[in-house]
Amino acid sequence: GKMGVNKQAQRGLFESITGMDDSGLWDSFRGIVDAVGQTTKSIRALKLLPSLSAAETEAVQEYREQLSNADLALDVMCLVVEGLDSAMQDYLYMQVGNTRSVNA
Repeated sequence: GKMGVNKQAQRGLFESITGMDDSGLWDSFRGIVDAVGQTTKSIRALKLLPSLSAAETEAVQEYREQLSNADLALDVMCLVVEGLDSAMQDYLYMQVGNTRSVNA
């Protein structure tokens, strides 16, 4: 079932990232989610306008793509964290071997 897939995904990710610096992976996840947060207010304001210029329409489309990317990134994170085993939980908390921690 789904829990078995999560455990398999966690095991594969854990084996891939332990012992190496994977700071960039976590920076990428944060960047994807932050991009949505940084543009939400301006896109909401654009949606209130009666019509949009070509540039504004493009900005709305880019925002939709950012939302889609964030949705996919969060789906991946769900696979990583649901039903955590202790080794993966410890790794995510401490991120041993990384030059920097997203938890710091």
